[in-house]
Amino acid sequence: MKSWIVGVLTTAFIIWGCSPVEEKPLVISVDTWIGASPLYYAHAMGWLKEANMQILQADSIDENLNLYETNASDVVTGTQHEYFRLKAYHKDLIPIIIYDRSHGGDVVLSNRTIKQLTQPDTKMSVYVELDTVGEDMLNYFLAEHNLSKEQIHIYNRNQAEIKRAKNHHWQEPLIIVTYHPHDLLLKKQGFKELASSKNDYYMVVDSFMTSRPIYIQHKKQLQTLKILMDKAVAAYHTNPKLFYTTVRPYLNNPSFEEFEQMLANIRWINNETLTPIMKKNLNELKYPTSELINIDGAMR
Repeated sequence: MKSWIVGVLTTAFIIWGCSPVEEKPLVISVDTWIGASPLYYAHAMGWLKEANMQILQADSIDENLNLYETNASDVVTGTQHEYFRLKAYHKDLIPIIIYDRSHGGDVVLSNRTIKQLTQPDTKMSVYVELDTVGEDMLNYFLAEHNLSKEQIHIYNRNQAEIKRAKNHHWQEPLIIVTYHPHDLLLKKQGFKELASSKNDYYMVVDSFMTSRPIYIQHKKQLQTLKILMDKAVAAYHTNPKLFYTTVRPYLNNPSFEEFEQMLANIRWINNETLTPIMKKNLNELKYPTSELINIDGAMR
């Protein structure tokens, strides 16, 4: 009897020991941004889950980066500004997929015209999310119009705070730096667009970034992520309305017209080669492109 029990237990241990251990999902953190909607679509359609990936959507850029900093995510999205910000502390960080270029999606708004802002001795307030690409956008704007930092008073605000700004007729000159979809409410308040990333001088790209060890360990999954992003972009072109309905909750529920307006201000470049001017601008920024995953899943 004892030998029978030992035999059963031994068989059970062998079965349990040979059972595959479920691998931990690859976690991608992302903030709210129209360019990331193919990722939202892939998540909503269950494609990421099938590939053992999941997303964490943050309310702000800082929160998104914090998810990566605290190891809550393995892969993080962000612009070139966030890449250099993280790179200062994560030396092995590499961009692996550039999935969009902002082409009007990052904007500078104001309650005054350029002519009014550039009058001598004009003082103005600025709402901007510091240490993000918004700060770069502000610097581009100041340089383009020869405005001095002595003329401005900067208020560091996250996007939730920025989009609550009011436009009163008695208000002092105000500059707001923001991006889609947060600008929609501000434009309804009467703030006018003065500059955007449609200008090649205002260069903004978004990418998936991770550490080189994570890339090596999850190479197949990251190649799959590239394929799924392509697949989601194709789904938009096949049925824009269905795509919109699927991703709308991730973008603060814009109308279809607002959604299309936002999309007009980005360029998905996930299954395209970088244009010569983009390569030139990125090289000047010292932003690495040599380890991007190309269309067929190999390394450039």
